[in-house]
Amino acid sequence: MLKQLLPNSEMSTLIGRELWDFVSEDTDFTVNLFEVLRQSASQVLAQSSIADAIERCSDRLIDQFIGKYGEGSQGVFNYIADIF
Repeated sequence: MLKQLLPNSEMSTLIGRELWDFVSEDTDFTVNLFEVLRQSASQVLAQSSIADAIERCSDRLIDQFIGKYGEGSQGVFNYIADIF
């Protein structure tokens, strides 16, 4: 699809850092962005790590899934039946 819309797309398609530097017109955009993200994460996480935050979130999602669909293979079966 992209090749049909943009001639020479393989030569002019930007991704990652190059894309954001181009969009922002600032060659330090990604460096500044990651610094802001690092500082924000430090304030939000305070004394806990990102791994702890992910663990708490996954536990919450698992509990919600089990509460709605059940446990084990029966829970998976119930989930599949619900989405189809």
